[in-house]
Amino acid sequence: MYKGYYYDEETKLYYCMSRYYYCNNDPVNNYDPTGHLAISTIIGIVVGVVALLATAHDIYALVSKDVNIDKDYTNSNNVRIHNSYKILTPWVRYCYSFYLNHINPNTKDVIQGSTAGVQFEWELHNYAAWLGIKGESTRDLDVGKSIFADGNSHLIRDEEGNLTLEGVMSVAMRLMYIFSGNPIFWIWDLIVNGGF
Repeated sequence: MYKGYYYDEETKLYYCMSRYYYCNNDPVNNYDPTGHLAISTIIGIVVGVVALLATAHDIYALVSKDVNIDKDYTNSNNVRIHNSYKILTPWVRYCYSFYLNHINPNTKDVIQGSTAGVQFEWELHNYAAWLGIKGESTRDLDVGKSIFADGNSHLIRDEEGNLTLEGVMSVAMRLMYIFSGNPIFWIWDLIVNGGF
């Protein structure tokens, strides 16, 4: 409710007679008696700058074609993203997954599952690449019809009946997707793939 104002001759400022809010440094929530920035504000600024730099890095990697669709290995059943591990931020991965899934004329008919499934598989591929699991093979992302198509290319047992690391990782990835993902997405991915 407006209660009027008065003019202060000393400061040459007008003062409202009602409550006002001071935005800079938010002294109500981030109180610092010295008048300096509160530590939470400094942390927020640092995190924001790092996120902006990582996003700029990712966009540059896509624009400069450092991360690209590997045309030699992409066919009607599979899309390979070369150097996929270089995309650091999940929001850029999700946007590029959406582009591959719905817009790119060369890949939209191959990837029939959900964008969330592509992004989840990409996320786990990045973790494996960053941790050095399976070396060079995890640096490129292979996406099939859906996240569950991974089981067709990475069999759990080899010809001699021994467990394979790729197969175990593939089963673990699909189970994590089911238990951590939205049922609307993973049920659609199961239907598209025709099963687990």
